[in-house]
Amino acid sequence: MENYRTAFWLMLFMAFAFCIPCTGYAQTCETHTFGTTTAYDYVYTSGKAWDFTAQSNMLIEAVEAESYLAAVSSGTFHIRVEINNQVISVMDQYVDVNVFQPYVTSDTVTANLQAGDKITYRIYGYFSTIDPGGIRGVNQLTLCGTPGVRLSPPGLQDHFLDLTDSFDTPQNFPYGLAFDGT
Repeated sequence: MENYRTAFWLMLFMAFAFCIPCTGYAQTCETHTFGTTTAYDYVYTSGKAWDFTAQSNMLIEAVEAESYLAAVSSGTFHIRVEINNQVISVMDQYVDVNVFQPYVTSDTVTANLQAGDKITYRIYGYFSTIDPGGIRGVNQLTLCGTPGVRLSPPGLQDHFLDLTDSFDTPQNFPYGLAFDGT
């Protein structure tokens, strides 16, 4: 009996010593709600967007959207998540019912988020003006990741610190920036 007890405690110790640190940093999540239960918005190819202000600093590792959707005829909704007008995720949701139902879409991403950044949830689809899709209800956008961690933009240090680079032509500008010659 003593051997079983010793083995149990040894296995428990190993689980704490080796498995728990494998989970990495503690995760944090930020959820933004939007929409109304009293009306719905048609969704066309031009789309509909809601903007939010980031409340925390994190390295975003996952996004999840819960959207109440319906379609007069079948179609695919595209949900695009942006941080400061930079797309970090596009998720698709096929809908073929005309009753509003919750759909959850998620994606694994890697993106920086700073408190005060603009977060955009944009939904659009290939729906005609005759048979549109729609969104209504209280919808949610959740961003999860590691708190306080930021990625360094690739190559930024090369162009930011080395002022000897030649930026006289558009192809020499970092990140696709252009120079108009003035």
